[in-house]
Amino acid sequence: MATSLSSLRAVVLCLLLLCNLACARTDKTPPIDKEKLKISLQRTGCYGPCPSYLVTIDGHGNVVFQSRHVDEEASAVDRVADFDNGIIFPGRHTEKISAQAVTALIERFQKARFFELKDEYRSPVTDSATYVVTFDTGNGKKTVVDYVGADAGMPASITALEDAIDEAAGTARWVRGTAALLTWLDRQKFDYRSKLAIAVAIFGARREAEDEMLTGMIERGLPLDNRFAFGQQDEGVVGDELIRQALERGRPNTADRLASLGWLDRLGIEEAGRTFANGAAGCSPALVETAARLKIPLDLPGKVERSTDSDLVGELDEFGPRGRTALAALSDSYACDGNEERRLETARRLLKHGANPNRRDALGETAIFGVENVALLELLYANGADGRVDRKS
Repeated sequence: MATSLSSLRAVVLCLLLLCNLACARTDKTPPIDKEKLKISLQRTGCYGPCPSYLVTIDGHGNVVFQSRHVDEEASAVDRVADFDNGIIFPGRHTEKISAQAVTALIERFQKARFFELKDEYRSPVTDSATYVVTFDTGNGKKTVVDYVGADAGMPASITALEDAIDEAAGTARWVRGTAALLTWLDRQKFDYRSKLAIAVAIFGARREAEDEMLTGMIERGLPLDNRFAFGQQDEGVVGDELIRQALERGRPNTADRLASLGWLDRLGIEEAGRTFANGAAGCSPALVETAARLKIPLDLPGKVERSTDSDLVGELDEFGPRGRTALAALSDSYACDGNEERRLETARRLLKHGANPNRRDALGETAIFGVENVALLELLYANGADGRVDRKS
């Protein structure tokens, strides 16, 4: 009986092995020829400031980045100032990455079984960006089009590949403005006192540039006392604009460095507090700590913008600043780009440093009005918030 059972087990194991061998999927990626290899990612524009560019990586690690749809007749400064291009340093740029980085990228494509995917994943929506990934091994080429593909059954591996190409090529330095841009600009012998440098700093500050990029530009000699203008409009002084944007968009290092250079004193402590409130403390726990150390008021209502619409005379424009405190501004559903953990931690830091949840805004509302996040509401109640309305007439 025991012998029969052992024989049966052996037969089952053999059948399973044969099935695995028969059912195993072979990698359909054509052989890699690094002399001809090209991996590319194209991102198109959208209804809004979506970054539009094409980046290509070859088998030797040569990277070519080319921003798209730029006005070739415009100056370099005007191209940076073009909000619709969504790129902080537009143009044609080159870089070199390691052989190991190229190999790792190839392995990502093979693991995703890229050559077995559909050619297109499209959703029936409008005004969104299109992403196009191409993998040319030198012995075979495959392109996949992603148009809101996640809603059309596209595997998550495609988005992961798009992000992997960006990461390997370092596109964020030119698109968003990172600390890595400074290293690249240093190699280009970039003039940090030029009008182009001012444009990069100003528009980087107004968009999504990293804190470290802006502090690095300041350290490299950015002319903070210069006035800046785009087109025919004189907009202000560089240092003043940078500290305002730092307080509104959550850049504690930039705010700290500019404060040490006297720009907080020039802005005024009350104006700093209102700017801080306007941006919901930049949704940055670190900025709250910096603001508290710099004695910036954490409880002032922000600025108020009244509508010019004749039907809303005397009413506050719901889409403009409405005089809320930083704590109240955190309740806005658009605050923190949906990052609930950061929203809560910013609120905790404000409360820790004495922010009053019952401080009323220009509408007579406290921080609990309009809160959609239950955890934030509970936090406010736990710190003494009440819901009584005292609207101003």
